[in-house]
Amino acid sequence: MVSWRISKYDPSRRDSRGRYMVAEWTSVHDIGKAFAGRELTVEEYQRVEDAYVATVEDFYLDAGRPPLRALGVESTGRLSRSDLAPVPSALSNDAEIGPAELADLIRACLRELNWCRLESTDRDFAIHFGYDFYVYVTCMSESRRPLDAARDRNLFVEPHESPYGTSERDEQ
Repeated sequence: MVSWRISKYDPSRRDSRGRYMVAEWTSVHDIGKAFAGRELTVEEYQRVEDAYVATVEDFYLDAGRPPLRALGVESTGRLSRSDLAPVPSALSNDAEIGPAELADLIRACLRELNWCRLESTDRDFAIHFGYDFYVYVTCMSESRRPLDAARDRNLFVEPHESPYGTSERDEQ
């Protein structure tokens, strides 16, 4: 198994402890705020969100589109921004997530409408959503295709274990 951290944060801008040293936007709620003299616009946010969705989908396709379950589901109760295309955010624990629902679910988690872990039933593939626009993917494949595509989208994929671990199907 290999584990990756997907982010918009350039690893060369981390200190020796791994902390990111540049003030950047970290949330959909930062739209309209300025960072390094530039306002985060809806269009820029959407461009980055689209890159994340495409990158996570690349890993999912590379893994053979395994059946996924939503685990540890939390609804934040936040409202979606009216200046972004709406995404469904109703989600229940242990819900089956197929290819048709995946993009909307990634968007809902990035927009902080939901939080969950998506894991394949065989535990060979997982997507975990972190704080501050981090996404973690664990998979069996070591294919370069998703990594190269992420780089082309100005995202960074680094070897990194998910801080959310793997589940035992949340059966406790």
